[in-house]
This record gives sequence, C-alpha cells and structure tokens, in this order.
Amino acid sequence: MDKHDFIKMIYEENRGFIASIIRSQLYSKCPHDVSDCVQDVFNAAFKNQNIQTHGNVKGWLCDTAKNFVKQYNARYLKVNNKKREIEDCDIIVEDFSEQVIEDNLFKEAVEKGVIDKAVESLSFSERDFYDLRYIKKLSYKEISAIMGKSESALNAKNTRLKRKIHDFLKIFLKNM
Repeated sequence: MDKHDFIKMIYEENRGFIASIIRSQLYSKCPHDVSDCVQDVFNAAFKNQNIQTHGNVKGWLCDTAKNFVKQYNARYLKVNNKKREIEDCDIIVEDFSEQVIEDNLFKEAVEKGVIDKAVESLSFSERDFYDLRYIKKLSYKEISAIMGKSESALNAKNTRLKRKIHDFLKIFLKNM
C-alpha cells in the first residue's frame, strides 16, 4: 500500500475520533477551527516519513491532535485576548471548599482575579484536567474517556490539583 492510500485509510478510520478529541479541548467552538485542526493533524501524518511503520498510529494521531490543539488554543487566547472566565463561581467554590479551600480564600482570589495565575502555574496535564473538570464541567467518566485515565486516578489528580491551587492562592494572596 502506498503512502497516499495509507493516509486515506487512517483518515477514514480515525477522523471522527480525532475530531472529537479536538472538539472537546479546543477553546474555539467554531466548526471551521475544528476542521482546520483535523486537517493539520492528517497533513502532519502525511509529512511524517515513518508513519506507515509507526507501531501505534492512533496514539500518534492523538498526541499530534493534542499538540495542535495547544497551538490553536494559544493563538485563540492571544487573538481574542481572553483569559479563562469562571462563569459559575459558586459551583467551583463549593467543590473546592469541601476538601481544601476556605470559601473566603477562593472568593478573594476570584475578586482579585488571581485564579488565572494559579491555573497558569499548573502543568499542561493539570491545566487540561482543570479545563475539562471546572470550565467544561465534565464528569470523571467523560474526562476518563478523553484523557485515557481511570476515574480513581482522576479523583486523586483532582485532590492534588485542589491542594496545589490552594497553596498557590495562599502564598500569592499573602504577598499581595
């Protein structure tokens, strides 16, 4: 099978899966941006000299899609000069305060606009999880399907994430 036919085959087999990953993580909800990002992923596959001999093509496509999403999201934030907005602060305050954050600390952080700074201090993986859990309000089951981790691992990740944000906010607000 030549490379062109191989790319066509993996495109047909994986485009829906790749589009769903991109759609779930892309800040822009414009269908054209999703299509462009999917196209970029498969163009990268076509340009990859070793794609036909790669042991896990679907995994490679998934990783490539996530990398393109990060690039698209960075451009989207830059072009639109937007920061993450927390629309329903009460839900997040309730969830965070149950285990690690006092309501006053979190409310003060929201009022002073430092939540973005706390989120920016997180690793890419932690930010992805934060966006899925608190911005998109997905369940552990939905996040598990996207990130490929068990629900119990995500629960533990959430606890660590809350602690990390709590510690960051305490230090940052103390020094303001």
